[in-house]
Amino acid sequence: MTTTTANYQVVLEQVAHWPPPERLALVQDIIGTLAREWSASAPRPATLPAALGLLDTPQPAPTDADVKHWLAERREEKYQ
Repeated sequence: MTTTTANYQVVLEQVAHWPPPERLALVQDIIGTLAREWSASAPRPATLPAALGLLDTPQPAPTDADVKHWLAERREEKYQ
């Protein structure tokens, strides 16, 4: 057993006796430290250009009437 594993077990045994709200607060604090580390180290992909590219089509957007018609057709198919 490594020192890290032994320390982990000691901490776990101590924390097991804490009231649930205190254990939850500890978990939230630990997750917060992980979130800061990951957000600082992981590059974020450029999703906005990709999303805008999905929306860029040569066709005009469907009208409200078109969408209502499609929904009505779908309901007819579904409930027949």
